[in-house]
Amino acid sequence: MIPLLSIFLTQAAFAVDTKPVTNATVAASSGRIGLQADLQYGVRFPMFEKEDSALFQGTGLKTLATASISPSHGRVGGRLSFTPLAIMDVNLHGAYDQYFGNFQTVVGYPSADFSYGTNDDIAEYAEETGNQDVGSGHHYGAHVVLKAKAGPMIVLASTDLTRWNIRSDVQGDWFFEREKELMMAFGGDNVVDFNGLALYQLDANEDRWIRMGSFTTWRKALVSDDELLRTGVLCSYSGGGAVSHNVVAQLYLKDRAYDTAFPVYAAYAFKYSK
Repeated sequence: MIPLLSIFLTQAAFAVDTKPVTNATVAASSGRIGLQADLQYGVRFPMFEKEDSALFQGTGLKTLATASISPSHGRVGGRLSFTPLAIMDVNLHGAYDQYFGNFQTVVGYPSADFSYGTNDDIAEYAEETGNQDVGSGHHYGAHVVLKAKAGPMIVLASTDLTRWNIRSDVQGDWFFEREKELMMAFGGDNVVDFNGLALYQLDANEDRWIRMGSFTTWRKALVSDDELLRTGVLCSYSGGGAVSHNVVAQLYLKDRAYDTAFPVYAAYAFKYSK
């Protein structure tokens, strides 16, 4: 439904002043995800904007086609994003998901509380049982972002609720979703996802800046009751223009696979946004 709505709004764009939107990210991480590329492309419909008001800068509606690819899975879908105020984004999103049957996807488990362990543990279990196959399905959800900037301080909080419907021919009613790092139920599970950032910005000039601060991630699959909590630091640098470089390092505070804070989750992301 989201992609069809995006197409409809894109066709309606010819009647108003629209702006193209491109977001591209290539990320590499230690641990679960490994390597992933994400692309969003669409149009923005400016609305409510006022030159003399900081609250009404960049407001309006975006309709985006989305694609994501990694060695283990691919996703294609759409996103509808509404910004009524500069401090808030409300997003509806959905995508078709395809898992390639490799790199710990898709592995079936007999119970929701099964200890799936590290990547090596999952690979060993799959080899011993042969209970690994391709999989497919879809997910859809709503995502709300609140953001504020006061002087050099930036605060951002985002909450997402997504319904996942994945199927595979493996045995068992449960699987480990590699990107979300959670056990989920086949045929339907709901995932709550929260991210909180508090950053300090150092400006070199109008376009060049460095942002540094805390970054906390919490997720929970409501049917399986699996939960993840990480916290750590984020450092982001922009040398001007549409490109930024981002480094994340987080300790695991709660996770079924890791009962200590180590190993550290570390990631680098190259982002282009225009």
